[in-house]
Parts: sequence; C-alpha cells; structure tokens
Amino acid sequence: MVPNIPFQRPSRYRKGIMTTFGVIVAPFYKCDEVAREGAPVVIDTAKSETVKVAVPGSSSAGCLGFLAQQTYDPSVLGELAGYEFFNNTKARIGDAVGVITGAGWVETLNYAGEINEHDELYPGPSGYLVAFQTGSDKSVGVAETSGTDGDSYIRVRVDFSLV
Repeated sequence: MVPNIPFQRPSRYRKGIMTTFGVIVAPFYKCDEVAREGAPVVIDTAKSETVKVAVPGSSSAGCLGFLAQQTYDPSVLGELAGYEFFNNTKARIGDAVGVITGAGWVETLNYAGEINEHDELYPGPSGYLVAFQTGSDKSVGVAETSGTDGDSYIRVRVDFSLV
C-alpha cells in the first residue's frame, strides 16, 4: 500500500522590496557586504561609491535608500561561482547594486517586530526595519499599513531626498 503523503506546493519567491510610486532606483553604487533586499543603506565613509547596510546608530545623518536587490558571496556557490544565471536578480559582493531612493512609496517584507500604521521606521539589526529608534538615528519612512515580522508586505512612505 502506498502511504498517503500530502502534496506540498513549492512556495513562490517573494521579493523583499518593491517600488510602488515616485521613488527612483540609482544603479551606480557598489555593495561590499552580504545584504538583503530592502535593507536601509548609508554611504560608506571609506569609499564614496560604496554603500553599506545601516545598523542601529549608523544613520544619524540619514539613509541613502533601500537596496533593490540582495547581495551574496559567490564563493558559497562552489564550482558554479563563475556562472551567471539569466533569471538571477541578485548581485555579487562588490558589484553595482540598485538603491531605491528619492521620495514615494515602497512595499517591503524587510521588517522585524510588530509594525503598526503611522509608525516611524528606523534601521534595525541585520538590515531590517524596526518601529523603535536607537540613539540619534533618523527615520527612513512611515508605515502606512501594519504587519508582524515580515509575514506580509507593508507599504512605507519614504523621502530620501532630504538626506
């Protein structure tokens, strides 16, 4: 007799951040670290053409924007490290990345904790957005919808033009 094994559909990949209206994507910065989509970033003071993930306490001067794509270390791919797949939207460490900047709205899964409507959002640990301020960090946006721990998209109103 064949055991009754439930069918499990593969889950579809959900982008960590999507532009909604008004923002622009600047494609000419590099990222020298592993980072997630939607991570708030600041300009690296050591290299002006490079961005790094904003962590609590690092964005008192303001964030440049959000990463539009994930960056990864190609050495983890082993023998496939030199290949580029046609449907890959990720970037290798040191490659040019898109940075979502300007003023407008984005939808993101890149947040931790409970987010409520009208909460101001700040850089949190590991590149997540959180609803509490650490030190003198500037706000990166205002939540227009609620969510908990990245379980569903939240809409965020951003204005990086004032940085």
